[in-house]
Amino acid sequence: MFGHVIRHLLDNKMTTIKELEEVTGRGSSTIYRWINDESDPHHTDMRLMIRHMRNPDARRTTLGLLTSDLPVVINWISDETESEGGTDHDRGGHEVLDRSLIALDCLTHALSEGNDALQRKELTQDSYIKLISMVDETIHHLTASKNMLKKYAPSPESG
Repeated sequence: MFGHVIRHLLDNKMTTIKELEEVTGRGSSTIYRWINDESDPHHTDMRLMIRHMRNPDARRTTLGLLTSDLPVVINWISDETESEGGTDHDRGGHEVLDRSLIALDCLTHALSEGNDALQRKELTQDSYIKLISMVDETIHHLTASKNMLKKYAPSPESG
């Protein structure tokens, strides 16, 4: 599925292979494997694309893919690429996004590990503890996101 999105971005001139290589640090052969649905990028690669592609539509499209199955809409990606002179408020949005994507990555990994163990009928005490630890890490990152959102929320008197 992600290959379709990358093809869409390329066909509509929202990004280039060269930019994807620069942003993710991956080689062209890896990018082409994504395009051909032979493999999928890691959440870290997607996060880098969301944060650093020059075209805001490309960033939003990539973010939409990542969050399409979630019951929430995430829309705090600015239309400008991140700059050194960004405000605390701008940086806060990126911090929240980073923590949320890390949480999503942790949860995806935990669910995959759990499903694999159940399919193999090998859910042992050790694997159960590992899964609980992974879910705890997810909760940690989500809590950090929530706290950052509170920090950057407008005060009642400003609204």
